[in-house]
Amino acid sequence: MTNLEIVLQNFLKNKEIEQLASILEYSIHKKRISYDEIENIIKCDPEDVLFIANEWGLLYPIKTFKSASWEDRVIFARPGEIYEMPNIIKHLVKNALQTGKWDIRSSIIEIFREIGESKYILIPQLVENMRNSSIDYTINAQQIKKICIELGLANKLNTLIAELKAAGIISPKLGSFKNVFKAHSPIYEINRSLFINDI
Repeated sequence: MTNLEIVLQNFLKNKEIEQLASILEYSIHKKRISYDEIENIIKCDPEDVLFIANEWGLLYPIKTFKSASWEDRVIFARPGEIYEMPNIIKHLVKNALQTGKWDIRSSIIEIFREIGESKYILIPQLVENMRNSSIDYTINAQQIKKICIELGLANKLNTLIAELKAAGIISPKLGSFKNVFKAHSPIYEINRSLFINDI
């Protein structure tokens, strides 16, 4: 059993662990991966494993209803479909292969250091505080602003939100008009894989 399989087994606990690990390891070297490639990797029908990967925010389909937001992605498991791995997942998977740990902190630091974010060392705490303040994997911009103020990052709020989206850590929930109106603020979904405790 590989390091990645051990990590996945700790939080997924299902029979598709080996298949999912093979798909994720292959995907970290590619911008996108097709259904046909996935089927060739695992040598069987990938429907179940694709739905698991989508549920945990490990792979998202390219096809959308209207926007690139995760909530608008249309998950189909059939020939011709294309999927992509968020940047944060690429780092998590690479680190898991090497260390046998789902190292959220190190993966976040790596991403933000790579993009030249001067406050990269504070971003894991920002994400952890966002995670702790969220409800059902969602958080609004006002909550993020409050956390940024607490961490001395208030002047970087808009930049950080853009960077968090680019990293695949958050995605706008554009369809939640009732919740947006109630919160008087945009709402974001946090990648579910970031709710897994570091292993």
